[in-house]
Amino acid sequence: MSAKIIPFKKPPAVDESEYELTDLNRMLIDNPGSTYGLTASGTDLEPGICDGDVLIVDRSLAPNFGGTVIIRRGGDFVVQAYSGGEVWGVVTYSIHELK
Repeated sequence: MSAKIIPFKKPPAVDESEYELTDLNRMLIDNPGSTYGLTASGTDLEPGICDGDVLIVDRSLAPNFGGTVIIRRGGDFVVQAYSGGEVWGVVTYSIHELK
């Protein structure tokens, strides 16, 4: 396995020209006017989504069957796999803390 180091800020005492800084907004958000961040909570979540994860949700995208979406149910936001019907938005990324 190999990985490319992508620092989020300039490391101390390092020549900045050695690194390409990453802007997370550009990396994670294609449609700023229709993209929101939601915090997942609970134990009955979709696979790969954990309690406390930040979900990046784009309301301008059409859902794909089986993709992860947000729906409104009784005033609450619910994350689930898309199987038809109206959705509030499409989850494009899930960000969770590595502990």
